[in-house]
Amino acid sequence: MNDRFIQGAGIAGLLLVIPAATSPGISAVRELNPVSPPIESTAEYLIAQCRTARTANPRGPEDALIPYIIEPRNSAVLSDRPNLRWNKVLGVTQYTVTLKNGDTILWTKQVETDAISYPSDAPALQPGINYTLEVKTNTDRSSTEEDIQTTFYRLSDTEADRIRQAESLFDNASESTTLLKTDLYIGSELYAAAIDTLESLIKQGSQNPIVYRKLADLYAQANVDLLAEFYYPKALSLAEGNLPEQARIQASLGEIYIRSNLRPQAIEWLTQAKESYETLGNQAKVEEIQQKLTDLSTQAG
Repeated sequence: MNDRFIQGAGIAGLLLVIPAATSPGISAVRELNPVSPPIESTAEYLIAQCRTARTANPRGPEDALIPYIIEPRNSAVLSDRPNLRWNKVLGVTQYTVTLKNGDTILWTKQVETDAISYPSDAPALQPGINYTLEVKTNTDRSSTEEDIQTTFYRLSDTEADRIRQAESLFDNASESTTLLKTDLYIGSELYAAAIDTLESLIKQGSQNPIVYRKLADLYAQANVDLLAEFYYPKALSLAEGNLPEQARIQASLGEIYIRSNLRPQAIEWLTQAKESYETLGNQAKVEEIQQKLTDLSTQAG
């Protein structure tokens, strides 16, 4: 069995070694799992959803009219009764939520909210099986309209016990320790748990740009650019005076806009990132970003 070393998980000289999660296909995908913004930022989030009108790929997960899956999204889960969440679509009053194993429907329910806990009267999730969550709105839009297929699976009992044992080492409630716990989850493909942990820090009032940036990174790696685009600017505003962090965020925003075929915005952010890395003296990054700018210019021609 191959072991995965969890970055940053060393506590008091102890290096945690967690066996790699046995994933039926998800390891190759390595996508991460985003979550909705905190309730207090709903107004700003709804404004961000207006981006649907200018997206180049109306069938992609950046389409705000699709109830795309948010949790679990190509992620492992610890519980056999995980939380289920999807994109809240404006104007929708009812969602039909269906859990499937292949073509077999295991459970379905109609709800009015954008989240539900997998109920106790439904068949318990079994380890090592790829499950698919599908959501359909009463306006006839479906999560299956995404170009990206999303699945999730439950860790084995042995793997789950190892994770819980490792969690016990993070009993310090400090923000830095909580960030280490996030690394533990990410290293074990528990992306939903990582997102929930970062989201809890934000709800507690964190002003750490790394918290916001890591959350945006998870969204970006999941190809849910609406949420990444929402949190990167917040991280940037908190990173004042921290040029390395600013450069990283600027470059990430550039990548988001490249993927969304929004060339002017991509050039703007990549140019800022290049200038930041020039100030930092990071020539390798300068050359990397310059190549991307050159490619954008060539495409425009």
